[in-house]
Amino acid sequence: MRSIGLALVTLLTAGCASSATPVGAAPPPQTVRVTSSSISAVSSATANVGSLPYTMDRVWGELPAVFDFLGIPLNTLDVPNRTIGNNGFKVRRRLKDASLSRYIDCGSMQGEPSADTYEVYLSVVTRVDPEGKGATTTVTTTVDAQARPVSLAGQYTSCASKGTLEQTILDRVRMRLG
Repeated sequence: MRSIGLALVTLLTAGCASSATPVGAAPPPQTVRVTSSSISAVSSATANVGSLPYTMDRVWGELPAVFDFLGIPLNTLDVPNRTIGNNGFKVRRRLKDASLSRYIDCGSMQGEPSADTYEVYLSVVTRVDPEGKGATTTVTTTVDAQARPVSLAGQYTSCASKGTLEQTILDRVRMRLG
């Protein structure tokens, strides 16, 4: 009985002890990670924005052919919002004629770029908007990639865009219109 009373007193006095956080100060930040059995990596995609000296309608009209040229199958075609691309497809080694490591960086294994040997889940989406009142169009492309080894069961990890795919989209539209 005496040990229960001592434990109760200890608990009560511990609750009254001062904390290291001053009154009114924000508590220290906490990190929470949520994972699932499929893709667990958090998107690290950033938008790449460029301008073209053509009307929005002309730029928009060329984008399906540019995506086809690059080997990106379309599953997103939002005409009212002028958004086109693919929100996610699996690809290995190459995107049409170019090695994936030309466009994304997934690290390397044994000196070889992982993008060229891993299974890559790739998302490429482009949106066009008029820029001011002139005949200039803003082209915003987002590339998001995640990869995992083919021969080992494992989680997808984030890859970084090198910016070359986004620039290639701009250059191909410019070439087709120029």
